[in-house]
Amino acid sequence: MFIDIVAPKGNEREMIDMAERLGIRGLALFYESPLESHNRVEELKQQTQVRLYTASLKSADITVSDISRGNNKAKIIIGLAQPLRHSFYKELADRGVAVCFPLSGMLSSRHRQDVVENAMRNIRLCREHKVMVVAASFASEPYLMRAENDIRQLFLSLGMGTMQAKDAVTAVYGFVRKA
Repeated sequence: MFIDIVAPKGNEREMIDMAERLGIRGLALFYESPLESHNRVEELKQQTQVRLYTASLKSADITVSDISRGNNKAKIIIGLAQPLRHSFYKELADRGVAVCFPLSGMLSSRHRQDVVENAMRNIRLCREHKVMVVAASFASEPYLMRAENDIRQLFLSLGMGTMQAKDAVTAVYGFVRKA
């Protein structure tokens, strides 16, 4: 099941509507603070078929939680825009830390060519060192959201293998299922 991570700016209802149109069954709403949105998300859960989760940034940790089922912390590093040394990826693999490639960062960058080149390099290094990869839109506007197949196809063209691309788009579901 594909659960997209989005960063709403007061437009949660519009993002949920877009998720329904795109066939996305779950949204992790990404906020700066975990307490920022608890009541708002509880209210929205009553109005939609889309499963809602919250995600918050705490240093390099994302806490993905289904409010009704508790918390599950997943170590995720977001958006490695710079190429890093091989030993860093080996350390990520050893510690079980996933690397997230936010689609919105690639689409909205002024230096798109550099961002895409670095993403391709980082994906290749993740494959070499067997680092878990997470692919999500991190959209702040509904029209920046993409369907699961669109995200999978983009990451296939960036150098992921078929199974790695499938695992990358379903990784968030794996985190919340463990909760």
